[in-house]
Amino acid sequence: MNSMRVSCPCCAAAYDVDSGFVGRKLQCDRCGAKFYLEAAGDRVVTRAAIRCPGCGVEYAIEAELLGRQACCADCGTEFELACEAAPTA
Repeated sequence: MNSMRVSCPCCAAAYDVDSGFVGRKLQCDRCGAKFYLEAAGDRVVTRAAIRCPGCGVEYAIEAELLGRQACCADCGTEFELACEAAPTA
């Protein structure tokens, strides 16, 4: 399998990951954000894993949408698209 360079959509930390991780959810070692690696034609894109604060449904969104307001398609809750902070010990 091939290695590829990807970046966390929340903090831009760069990683070399195996192509076998495409289609899976990863967690950033730097900021703790969860994100997906998805195939988009002949390239791979990262999408932030965002959870609705109202019902908990998870969405995979492009980094360009972070900071915008959204309305959950399942429960109608309006919320800001933001990366979840890593839990602190």
